[in-house]
Amino acid sequence: MEPGHRQMLFKRLQAEARLLSHPLDLEDLIARKILTKQGLWYRVPNIEQLPKNATALIREIARDSRGTKVKFEKVSKAQLRRLEKLQRLPCP
Repeated sequence: MEPGHRQMLFKRLQAEARLLSHPLDLEDLIARKILTKQGLWYRVPNIEQLPKNATALIREIARDSRGTKVKFEKVSKAQLRRLEKLQRLPCP
């Protein structure tokens, strides 16, 4: 792998780690009517209104007659520590 390609890939990985390490405030998204809770799912009237960190945490997405619904991935404390460590690593 070329050094330039490796650096670009590493920077993309760090950017993704930053997105995943931001907490997902579902209550705020519900209050702003970006999401509505429905059982284990969240209804999303306009998926383009979701913040990038919420989009990065979508685990499952489905469509039915009432629109789009999603489930989000939960980031554990151990995963969060690894993501934060990755963000601090120097670029190779």
